[in-house]
Amino acid sequence: MSGAPFRVVWETRLADGLKRLVEKDIDLVLLDLYLPDSNDLESLRLVQELVTDVPVIVMTGLNNEETAVEAVKCGAQDYLVKGQTDSALLGRAMRYAIERKHAEVNIRSYQEQLRSLTAEVSLTEERERRRIAQDLHDHIGQLLVLAKMKLSSFHTIFGEQIVKPVEEISDLLDNAIRYTRSLTAELSPPVLYELGLEAAILWYAEQMQMRHKIKVVVEVDKTPIPLADEMRGLLFRAVRELLHNIVKHAKARNVSITLTGQTEGITIVITDDGVGFNIDLTNEQQHGYGLFSIQERLRYIDGSLTIESEPGKGTRAIIVAPQFC
Repeated sequence: MSGAPFRVVWETRLADGLKRLVEKDIDLVLLDLYLPDSNDLESLRLVQELVTDVPVIVMTGLNNEETAVEAVKCGAQDYLVKGQTDSALLGRAMRYAIERKHAEVNIRSYQEQLRSLTAEVSLTEERERRRIAQDLHDHIGQLLVLAKMKLSSFHTIFGEQIVKPVEEISDLLDNAIRYTRSLTAELSPPVLYELGLEAAILWYAEQMQMRHKIKVVVEVDKTPIPLADEMRGLLFRAVRELLHNIVKHAKARNVSITLTGQTEGITIVITDDGVGFNIDLTNEQQHGYGLFSIQERLRYIDGSLTIESEPGKGTRAIIVAPQFC
């Protein structure tokens, strides 16, 4: 290490090294996996828990390269073999490790920014959906109903000669009213904000059964779960997206939905008896942007969406979210 621009602090025991990491600013850790009180890769895990943004190079003997490779897979930046390392190689490895770690930290920062942006875009979309749905219900829907009422009075004013044209126009208005109500429910169902998440899921399950002839059983807590409007919208959207995927891909005949709430959070489990799929071979494109957006929003609020499946054994999706948001 002669002439290298590093100041080296040595510790001969893992416990002393961990204590030093807590007390001092360290730019890089050279970790011998076989210190007297260390335990192979467990030593690396302990170091990473203390200093998540500090690069680690593991030192290993000639007969332990396999363990060193595993350490790199677990997050170490590099490994060196004791007895085969000179000062030039060590200095170069240290510089490269620091550069790679800085790059990793920057990538994680960009990922967090992207996750935050995705969550904000999704939240803005949800608010806009609700605003448009409210406008459809309060204005266009009401105007169509009023127009039909006015039209029905034409019978008494103009007599039987206009009965058929009036009936045709009335049918067109009925179609427009039905479409407006359907669009309102698709954008942001009023039942979600008037009666709560449980009622909205029950309502959508009934719609799914009528449209697609799939049996849907819903089990919810008897006590309503208090949720902020934004959380209601996110969870309902997640359930609807998962049910949409079941209809589109699963070929299922039966679906069960359970919704439970505790003080620490809310859990929704959706299970189907469809064809299932290989999780390892399924990418985000198959899941679609809808699920990706929901996963990012849940992750942003410390929630999660986990999908379990095997070919021929159906699929189980588990949504977990904080209760109060």
